[in-house]
Amino acid sequence: MLGIVLLKLQNFWFNHTKCNYSNKILKMPKVKINPGAKKRFSLTGTGKIKRKHAYKSHILTKKSKKRKRNLGYYGEVAKTDSRNVKQLLGMK
Repeated sequence: MLGIVLLKLQNFWFNHTKCNYSNKILKMPKVKINPGAKKRFSLTGTGKIKRKHAYKSHILTKKSKKRKRNLGYYGEVAKTDSRNVKQLLGMK
């Protein structure tokens, strides 16, 4: 009885998973990382996500030296956004 249940489960798993099969060998799908996020974000040693500041690319004449200097430093992604960014980076 247990063998039949296991066989049915195996057939169900084989037919209903989103995995790639070639010659009936189970291959897990590859994690696709968003290329735009890969360019824009990086990780710190403690697992936080670094980002660059906006408003530093053009129309710099009206901005003060202090403002431009502070925009040059890296910032940290907010906790509310970090889950989405980690998902884009393939980190779960």
